[in-house]
Amino acid sequence: MFTVYATQRQHGAIEKYLADVNTQASAQVLIEAKVVEVKLNDEFRAGIDWSKDFINFSVNGSQSYISNSPSSTSTSSASSSSTGTIAPILQNIKIFGGDINVAVNAMSKFGVTKTIQNPRLHAMNNQKASLNFTNKLVYFKVEAQQSAQGSTTGGTASTVLGTVTSTKQEEDVGTQIEITPSINLKTGEITMNIQPKITNNTGSVIDPTTGYDSKFKYQNEVPIINTRELNTAVKVASGNVIVLGGLMTNTSDSESAGVPFLRNVPILGWLFKAMYKKLEVSETVIFIKATIINSGTRANKVDRELEEKYDVNRRNYF
Repeated sequence: MFTVYATQRQHGAIEKYLADVNTQASAQVLIEAKVVEVKLNDEFRAGIDWSKDFINFSVNGSQSYISNSPSSTSTSSASSSSTGTIAPILQNIKIFGGDINVAVNAMSKFGVTKTIQNPRLHAMNNQKASLNFTNKLVYFKVEAQQSAQGSTTGGTASTVLGTVTSTKQEEDVGTQIEITPSINLKTGEITMNIQPKITNNTGSVIDPTTGYDSKFKYQNEVPIINTRELNTAVKVASGNVIVLGGLMTNTSDSESAGVPFLRNVPILGWLFKAMYKKLEVSETVIFIKATIINSGTRANKVDRELEEKYDVNRRNYF
């Protein structure tokens, strides 16, 4: 709370100014996101080079390239036993203006695209917003207690299985993005702190504590979770699209080809067919578009006019 001593005209100007300040403080951002999986063509199997492949591409606006060197981390509960590999996350960030759908359609030049998620939400100025595209991975933590009972001929105690307890565990597997927007209505720009986290289930391992007794037939599988995280800040004009890419996934499938009918003959069929592996490379691309909902054009003009009038009146008063 504060008190202002001024003329009636100045009071009216100050009241209007404070109303505009309150409008800016309560400004909101509409955040649109698309998570797209691109099955890359052979010439792009090394990944999309955003600094070169988009050099001649424009979507109704200027574009700028930001070289990003994230300090990403990779953690897992055990070594992966799957044949697929995951490249470091989000190595490239690109900003360009225009329609988010046009930007997504531009990915078709690199391969077959598939939109995985397409959420929209509102966020207050300087308030964190969360975008979650995850599934619950359920597994069980098994704890067993041993007990010694009886004795053998040699005089040693025999170990038998005691109490077994099972506890349900849950892990979020998928893509999680936390965005904190900071709005500048004077310039029409938004500074966003973006924290993406991508987790993948790459396999499982057997819990060794469930196999100490040969009579205990149950084997408890614990999932292997591969995690990629990034923390980055980007400044973008309202209505522009941010593209985050670099999450590469390699999958290998075994296929066979051969002479029809003869390839299916038992035993001898192997002479008429061949097995080969088909490598498929995919890149997950995240599109984020942030738009200021409250138009700052009028407020910016009023700000400048009131600042000029206040400086003039203050000089005249003193």
